[in-house]
Amino acid sequence: MFSRWKKAPDTADAEQGSQDTLRSIEGTKPCNEVGCSSTNGAPCEYVDRRHEHCMTAWCPEHQIVLDGHCYCRRHANTIEAIGGIQITTYGAALPDIGNRMPNLVRWISNDLDGSMRQLLDAAHRPDELFKREPVHAVRGIDGFIRWEMTWQLFNQTGSTLRVTIEVDEREPVVVIARVSNAKVYSATPPWIAAAGTDPSGVHAHADESQRQAFYADMASHIREGIAQDREESVSEQ
Repeated sequence: MFSRWKKAPDTADAEQGSQDTLRSIEGTKPCNEVGCSSTNGAPCEYVDRRHEHCMTAWCPEHQIVLDGHCYCRRHANTIEAIGGIQITTYGAALPDIGNRMPNLVRWISNDLDGSMRQLLDAAHRPDELFKREPVHAVRGIDGFIRWEMTWQLFNQTGSTLRVTIEVDEREPVVVIARVSNAKVYSATPPWIAAAGTDPSGVHAHADESQRQAFYADMASHIREGIAQDREESVSEQ
């Protein structure tokens, strides 16, 4: 894939966390893992943009350590979703304690990554490069925040084609796909529709055929959107 053309540095590499600085951190609190009787749990060090602290604690077996800091699995995933622990080093405000939208966007985009790279590989032009951006927050002109991740083709004049997966805070369980600025798909993932809650934590329990149908349907709409976008860009030249 992409063997026929040059690829720009993939900014999604920032999502790869550094969990090897410390293997574990011990504390003096009961572990919050269901069924765990350990009393050497360390508190999750996640602090959101409102300065709210995660109140859980986790033993060495059930914690995630990122660059020497202890986190629960949910908030470790949140940090990884928005670009890794390096993002917090520079004072970036972290999502609210209960905000699972970044995790949902990351999960969907990771599952679609291979398909999207294939589609963009087929659609690219000789002068275009490729990059994938990490999950990030965007505040719209209406004041509402959405979380999104983008695959992009670009050349020396700027962006030429963008495929974006996003979730808006007004509908935090609805996944939207856009090609450039056009919305081409909008749906609630079947594992969320079935559970009613927990937009990222029940993925493993969803029916495999439903998951695959969801992704196939989204990819099909994105493919059609890319074809239309390419046709329109040619007609404008």
